[in-house]
Amino acid sequence: MKRHLQFYQWLLCLLLTMGSHLSAFSQEKTFFVEDLQGGDVIKIYPYGHYNEASMALSCDGEWMGLTSEAGKGSEWTLIGDRDIGYYLQNELGCYWAYQGNIINSTLFCTKDIGSAVKVFFSWDLKKNRGVLISIRKDFSVLENLEGKNVRYNWTSSFDTYDSDTNSTFEVYCVNKGGIIDATAYGVVIDGIKYSLNVERKTASVLASNYEGNVVIPQVVSCKGREFQVKYLDSECFKECTRLTSITLPEGITKLPWSCFENCSSLTSVTLPKGITSLEESCFRGCSSLTSITLPEGITSLGEYCFSGCSSLTSITLPEGITSLGEYCFSGCNSLTSITLPEGITSLGCGWFSDCSSLTCITFPKGITSMDDACFSGCSSLTSITLPKGITSLGSYCFSYCSSLTSITLPEGITSLGRGCFENCSSLTSITLPEGITSLGERCFQRCTRLTSISFPSSLKTLYYDTFGDAMQKKRITINAITPPKIGYSSDDALIDSKCTLYVPKGTLATYKNTYPWYRAGAFYEGKPIDSISLPSDVSFVKTEKKKIIYSVLPIDANQECLKWNCSNPKIVSFDKETGVVTALKAGDATLTATVDDGSGISASTIVHVTPIKVSNIDMPREITLLRTTSDTLAATITPELADEKTLKWTSDNENIATVTQEGVVKGVNVGTTNITATAMDGSGVSATCKVTVNPVTINLSTNTVNLQKGSEYVEQTATVLPENYEHKDVVWTTSGNGVTSVDKDGHITANNPGVDTLRCSLSYDSHIYSECRVIVYEDNVVYVGGLYYLLKGTTDENREATVTSIYGGKNTSLDAKNVAQYYSGTINIPETIIYDGNKYTVRKVGSYAFNCQNELQSIYIPRTVTEVEPHAAIKAEKLNRVNVADESELVNIGEEAFKWCTGLKRFTFDGTSLKMNSIDKAAFRECTALERFTWMGNTTVKTIGHSAFYDCPALEKVLWNGKSELKTIQDYAFFKCISLNNFEMPNTTLSVGNSSFRYNASLTNIHLSNSLNYIDEYAYGECGFSQITLPESLANIQAGAFINNDFLQEIILPERLQGLGSAAFENNSKLESVTFHTAIETMTIGNNAFNQCPILNKVYITNMNSFAQTNFNNAKANPANTSQHIYDANGKEIINVVLPKGTKYINNNAFNGCAFIESIEMPATMDHVNDDIFVGCSALKDVYCYAEEVPEFIGVNDPTRMDEVFQNATLHVPFGSESLYQKDTSWWGKFTKLLGCEPKPTAVVEKIDLSTLTVNVKAGENYNEQKLTIYPAEAANVRIKYSTADRKVADIDENGVIKGVAPGVTTIYYTANDGNGVTSECKVIVRNPEVEYVGDIYYLFDKAKKVATVTSIYGGKNKSLEAEKVAQVYTGTVSIPEQTTFNAVTYDVKKVGGYAFTCQNELQALRVGAFVEKIEDNAATKAMNLNRVIVANASQLVTVGKRSFMDCAGLQHVLFEGTTQYLDVIDTAAFKNCAKLEDVIWEGKSTLRLIGDSAFYCDSKLETVKWNDKCDLKIIDNYAFYKCSSLNHFIMPNSTLSVGKYAFRYDAGLTDIQLSTSLSIIYDYAFGECGFSQLILPESLKSMQAGAFINNSNLADITIPKKTEGIGAGAFENCSALESVTFKTHETKLTVDKNAFNHCAVLSKVNIDYLDDWAHINFQNAAANPASTAHRLYLNGEEIVDIELPVGTKYIGNNVFNGCSDIRTLKIPATVEHVNDNIIAGCSSLTDVYCYATKVPSFIGTEDPSSMNDVFRKATLHVIYGNEEAYKADAWWKRFYKIEGCNAPSDADKKVTSITISQTEATLKPNDTMQLEATVYPTDAADKKILWTSSNEDVVIVTDEGFVLAVAEGEADVTVASAENSEIKAVCHIKVEKEKEPEVPIVQIKFEESPVTIALGETKKLNVIFNPVNATNKELDWVSAQTSVVEVDKEGNILGVSEGKAIVSAKTKDGSNLTINCVVTVIPFTGISNITMGEVKLIVNNRHLKVEGLADHEVIQVVNSIGFTVYRGTDHEVDLNASGIYIVKMRGKTVKFNVK
Repeated sequence: MKRHLQFYQWLLCLLLTMGSHLSAFSQEKTFFVEDLQGGDVIKIYPYGHYNEASMALSCDGEWMGLTSEAGKGSEWTLIGDRDIGYYLQNELGCYWAYQGNIINSTLFCTKDIGSAVKVFFSWDLKKNRGVLISIRKDFSVLENLEGKNVRYNWTSSFDTYDSDTNSTFEVYCVNKGGIIDATAYGVVIDGIKYSLNVERKTASVLASNYEGNVVIPQVVSCKGREFQVKYLDSECFKECTRLTSITLPEGITKLPWSCFENCSSLTSVTLPKGITSLEESCFRGCSSLTSITLPEGITSLGEYCFSGCSSLTSITLPEGITSLGEYCFSGCNSLTSITLPEGITSLGCGWFSDCSSLTCITFPKGITSMDDACFSGCSSLTSITLPKGITSLGSYCFSYCSSLTSITLPEGITSLGRGCFENCSSLTSITLPEGITSLGERCFQRCTRLTSISFPSSLKTLYYDTFGDAMQKKRITINAITPPKIGYSSDDALIDSKCTLYVPKGTLATYKNTYPWYRAGAFYEGKPIDSISLPSDVSFVKTEKKKIIYSVLPIDANQECLKWNCSNPKIVSFDKETGVVTALKAGDATLTATVDDGSGISASTIVHVTPIKVSNIDMPREITLLRTTSDTLAATITPELADEKTLKWTSDNENIATVTQEGVVKGVNVGTTNITATAMDGSGVSATCKVTVNPVTINLSTNTVNLQKGSEYVEQTATVLPENYEHKDVVWTTSGNGVTSVDKDGHITANNPGVDTLRCSLSYDSHIYSECRVIVYEDNVVYVGGLYYLLKGTTDENREATVTSIYGGKNTSLDAKNVAQYYSGTINIPETIIYDGNKYTVRKVGSYAFNCQNELQSIYIPRTVTEVEPHAAIKAEKLNRVNVADESELVNIGEEAFKWCTGLKRFTFDGTSLKMNSIDKAAFRECTALERFTWMGNTTVKTIGHSAFYDCPALEKVLWNGKSELKTIQDYAFFKCISLNNFEMPNTTLSVGNSSFRYNASLTNIHLSNSLNYIDEYAYGECGFSQITLPESLANIQAGAFINNDFLQEIILPERLQGLGSAAFENNSKLESVTFHTAIETMTIGNNAFNQCPILNKVYITNMNSFAQTNFNNAKANPANTSQHIYDANGKEIINVVLPKGTKYINNNAFNGCAFIESIEMPATMDHVNDDIFVGCSALKDVYCYAEEVPEFIGVNDPTRMDEVFQNATLHVPFGSESLYQKDTSWWGKFTKLLGCEPKPTAVVEKIDLSTLTVNVKAGENYNEQKLTIYPAEAANVRIKYSTADRKVADIDENGVIKGVAPGVTTIYYTANDGNGVTSECKVIVRNPEVEYVGDIYYLFDKAKKVATVTSIYGGKNKSLEAEKVAQVYTGTVSIPEQTTFNAVTYDVKKVGGYAFTCQNELQALRVGAFVEKIEDNAATKAMNLNRVIVANASQLVTVGKRSFMDCAGLQHVLFEGTTQYLDVIDTAAFKNCAKLEDVIWEGKSTLRLIGDSAFYCDSKLETVKWNDKCDLKIIDNYAFYKCSSLNHFIMPNSTLSVGKYAFRYDAGLTDIQLSTSLSIIYDYAFGECGFSQLILPESLKSMQAGAFINNSNLADITIPKKTEGIGAGAFENCSALESVTFKTHETKLTVDKNAFNHCAVLSKVNIDYLDDWAHINFQNAAANPASTAHRLYLNGEEIVDIELPVGTKYIGNNVFNGCSDIRTLKIPATVEHVNDNIIAGCSSLTDVYCYATKVPSFIGTEDPSSMNDVFRKATLHVIYGNEEAYKADAWWKRFYKIEGCNAPSDADKKVTSITISQTEATLKPNDTMQLEATVYPTDAADKKILWTSSNEDVVIVTDEGFVLAVAEGEADVTVASAENSEIKAVCHIKVEKEKEPEVPIVQIKFEESPVTIALGETKKLNVIFNPVNATNKELDWVSAQTSVVEVDKEGNILGVSEGKAIVSAKTKDGSNLTINCVVTVIPFTGISNITMGEVKLIVNNRHLKVEGLADHEVIQVVNSIGFTVYRGTDHEVDLNASGIYIVKMRGKTVKFNVK
């Protein structure tokens, strides 16, 4: 390779020689020549290689030159800058100067200096080498250079040179301070070797032995100078084999050649931006480099740039690279893929040669050629697709790509170079595209796997060695008509006799006579086969014959060489002529098709031959055995020719029946099992016989008997089955517990209360028995409906029942072994019971009623129960849930009533409990699973008793969802409820007992009652809360009340607190501050009240008088003893204590431990002092006592504890009193220093006036504009003390500057510090710094979108729902505007933010502007006095968020003023618990889709929900209108699809409701307990779920629609007025769930349309079927007692005729396949059942049929003659005691039972016709004649064939009736309507007047002109774009609201979508306006309204802007008190006007 010429310089200053004459720089290794002194010596070593050199000396700015000839050393030539030859700047910034040929040149410095310095230099041009000999010097001359500027410039460039590294020369610097300009070479800085160019201030990195991680800096410093690193020397890192990473700085623009060559450990390279090229061999041999990122901007990579980077796996070439040097990536044998960027048009020589891992190449567009060896040796490359545009491939381009199996050559390629694919040993086929004319030598040589070759028709020439031997034995396809010529003829055979040649049709003879093609062994014309398709396998059955289906590609290929072969002719034979395969024998054979042309193409299929197997086994499907009896099953096998007929017999359960391998079945035990016979030939065919082993059973007439003690039961009978069983004697026994006795006939005597089990067993075999459970109850107990009662009272008024146990409450055992289990599952206690014909009200749950009832799971306590007596359910361990009914009259839950109910999880009062008084002692003690105790409604409970919830460790919540009157929580009430985390104490609670919440470590959130007066000992010890607010009502906190609370941080002692017990806050380890807010004259704090509060550091005192007089029982009772500091209410430390006037004494320990008090002043009112008041006051210097009479010391402790104070402090007393104080030796006389003083001034402040009473400020901002005026003036000098009610909200400093701290509202107090304490207050509102205050509303502004959100002062971050924790900032009416302006920017108000108005209890009305799109969650929750919400017309509102107005207790009206065309959702609980809400009204169209879960929950005053226009409501969600008990009228929009759970439950006032015609589903209890008496269910209704209409006591009748698929459990239960139910013909299968019509006491009529539909209904139990209560069934209005089910009836569903006691006969048609449970239970009049089915209908029920035993005994079953035995053998039908034969019914006997009609409704126009079709059932009825009639032939005429003609407008019924029974009919209701006139569309509209000007408050009608005038629909939508300026109603009446301009738009509604705009200008109001509406005129003069044109009796109503009526009456002149917008309502119209 060529080496590039590089320019190197000799660099000065390599090494400083140490010597005795060296000066200041002698110790430094690196220096610059500028720093040299005269006499310093430099040794210069020649470096590197050079071939040309020059040296120049400049003296005084002139250049001296070089001699050009030898022997003329005394001459010199002056070379100026223009004559110096030329300068060439190399990359290091040095200069190369060349002048002539220098041979033995001598450099002279002459002029007047003389020959001072001689440099001898030798250069041999021929050898291209030179040697520096020496420099001679003359010191005398050098001295003459003093003061001259001497400059050396030496540059060199080189190719090769053997340097003489020992040659040196010396330069003496003779100019002190002079400049010798040079380049410092070899300077080492931080381990990097540099060349530093002083003039250019650049640095070059030089070669060195670098190691490790190297980071080249962008700037280096040396000798105080900075140099930009801009260059790398060539080969600078070459061979640095230990270099691992390199980072190059910004500024380097290229990497020189061999820069990192052979850096074998280099793994990481960071290249800077700005590099444009990487030169030759730059990273060559970097064998550890795995990846590198090339920056954008690189345009070229040099030769061998990454060659040999054997670990390089990937590299991304940036856009912009246009060229790569030869062999750029050769040998990168880890490189797997490469993407070449756009811009590269050709691939160079060897670019990716030997990249042995390369598998993927992405070519750019525009590639035209690939040079030699481009991808040679890429041995992992398997396939490649070359891009279009390539015309040639160079020599050896893909040679040795040994994995290459295929290549796609593009169209347009014309030639392949020499050896292009040589040694591609995996290449199997090659297709050469048209256009190729020649193939280079050796092109495909040694492609040994090449099996087929296809030559294009364009090929003219190839060489004998193009394929070498690759064409021998191969298939060759030639498409050229003229055989291609072979270049360089040779004896080497291009093809041989084993080749197969395919040639174009018609050229066979030519090729056979042309060299060398005639050598081929086989010739074919046409296309060869490229592929064969065969199925992977085929299956035959022995003896089967069929063809094998195959295909070849191309489809027109020559198939002459297709050969077939079979691997096993004994298995299958193959007919080669027909292709038919014959299966001879079972087994597998392979059939192979091969193309016999050398291509190796073949395909195979495996032929599976299977034996003839068993296809079917036929045997009986069912047999019946008795125990021990046997029967043989006969099996028939198909086909007869099956190879293997052996069967395997098995039994599913050998404990029931066994089977032998001969098929003999034997009964073992009672039950059912399957016997299976399975073929052993592998076919898997089997057959099963159901074997029923019938028991010898004993059926008892009753399984459970309830008896009163002393009574007998003689009705018990035992029946042994089967009837023919011979051993029928039975034996009766008891369990022997003495509860009962029984005689041999089964007569039972009740002896003692308890439960006994009687056994009736066969005397023959005692293992066969039945048992009966007998429950005996006390003789004073009665049994009714599954419960036991004690009764009292004799009249209807006083009859009461108490739920009790069978023992009458006398068994008090708590051991379950001693208590009988007589209650289980769920107990629903009724409100009343009927006993002995008398009605009793259930009033009590008696003592021990449920004790130890461990099968009991839940209890429902009804409204009427007043008491749950002590121990009522004690130790009922499996009891899980207790519910108390809504409106409960329960007074108390007795002592230990539910104690030890360890499974109890929930106890819930479902609603109100307004008589509740107490939960008694231990009522729920140790209910270890109890999680929640909930009151869902208001409760009057006053006491939670002693230990009521003691040790309930799972209890998390005690919830009051309504108002509570709780007064007392007694001792231990919630002791050790360790999971209790939240307790909201009702505000009525007065006291909390001893240890009542102790050890509740999870109790982190607690709210104390604001009435709380007393907290007993240890009540909250060891709890988990970190903060607690003690209410102002609190008077006493007893000992240890808050002991050991490890999280409590601060405490404020309330104003009325009188006593704090011993250790009350002891050991509160996190307690930091205590505030004395007390105002009681004398409060007592017990011993150690604040002991061991280690981090207590602040005690705040708001009333110094009260604090001083507080009796601290010992030092640790006073928190100041621990903190040692006391602070005032402002947080300022008190050093000088001033006791206010009126203070009478200082009590025990008042200032004990206050170590930082310096003085104290006592007023003249002082009476006495007590013990230890100043103990530990070590800083106290002055004590002032202004009392003239010495205050008495009344303490009992030794005053010597205060000796430190007595000795150090000075006592100041009034002049003249000194001696009196000194004489008091008990206390005052102990002061060693006593002085007289003047009395304290008496002037006091009487009044403080403030300049501002309300301050609004951001958190973090200051307010300093408050001004104070003091009255009287003589008190102006009295110091005013500033304090804040809440320092966490706002603070005030000593200068009166208010600082906002955190969002909230607080009060700043200004108090005169004169003892009188006059105070003024200022309200401070602090808002979040992100919140802005504009026009009395707080906003968050999105400045980018110019959108505003209404928010709170907290910016929505205060999410508390407690009014005490939310500042009150909104009052009166808030009208949210459409837009607001802030800092001159206008914002659209788009949202009402979350928590914006939460708990704003002074807010009365809220108007939501039209631009608001969302009212966010919790927007106005608990705004208790909010009365009205109005949403503006044309509102853009989409969502009313979750809980947005929940608990707004005062909200009465919600009004949507006009259209809400965007409204989508009123979300979950949006208006929940708005107890006063009366109406919700939409005045315009609404798109409301969803009324969410609990949206209007418990809005008990809600009367009206009204849509005045269309509404798109789809869903009414769960609980939406729950307990809206005043809601009386509800018209559901016809778009509504579903009504959710409990949606209208308990709406007792709902007497009128209209359901949606689209309604599909009504969910659980949706309309339970409503008040309507009639209800129309829409035809669309598919499902009514559980309890949907439960307890509707007024509902009289109901019709079930025909599309209904399901009626849920209890859907119409307890509908006590329901008289009739109608079932329409059903289109779908109907299921009616359990108890759907239970307790419908007056239900007497069930009407059906069709018997077969009725028979198919599935009633889940008897009470699901209304006929079970009605006892009779009506068909089309007529009662049916003889039922004949029509032919076609397939089955009889569960309970279909259950309870139909009037039915006499039942005829079942032959089409019935099965019957279900209890179909004829209770049919007491049924005498005959006819079943005409010859195949016995199966019984598929799951219940015991014994419930129908009475019917089986009474009724006779009639079956077709010959079928009697079959029915007698059936387990269900044989239960009929009498089974007789009968004749099949004849067709002549078949009566018409029903008729259906093709349409039941139709709408026609006059002269329209239609055809009605009728179907008669049964279809084989004897007389199917029908009659057609019209109810009004003036409207509709009908022919005898059902053809209908519409005559005139009106309505008529077309009836089709049976000719034999006119009552059997069907009706179609037809409405005939006039044809509508064609609609005339609107073409154009325009305003009659536009633009328009009106005055403020003026109303004007905008009139529109329509074109054409007769347009059909002239309705318009009116919108004002600026409703804050102009409002418009739906009639086009505009009102001027404020001054300005607005655009009012009118849009057509007929579909033409035409819109016109009118600009309306509102000018200032003059105070007088006239409004005319027809004959009525409104005159507004300032604030006086006069209405003219009304009759005297006509009423006007005037309403203000927030909806309040200000006047209503017949006086037509009204004085208005305020300005603003008003509405006048008269004659049904509304007018708005403005009053200025």
